[in-house]
Amino acid sequence: MDKLLQAYFRVSRCWNNPSMAVKEKMTVEKALRLLRRIREVALRTSGGAPLAKRANKLTQEIVEKQVDTETMVG
Repeated sequence: MDKLLQAYFRVSRCWNNPSMAVKEKMTVEKALRLLRRIREVALRTSGGAPLAKRANKLTQEIVEKQVDTETMVG
């Protein structure tokens, strides 16, 4: 569970800090893949539901931001 938390917070920090995202090579695809994995494993882990919920919420934020950006550019 500790590794899941670390991965979640790493994605979260990168999402809130673009320069850190570049340094960590955290692309949108990589972030979404990690969050999907965190959600899947957390749901199978005892007491992991809150983390799965947070990962899902962050996933939604990232997806919404991508849709907004593509709409503005396109």
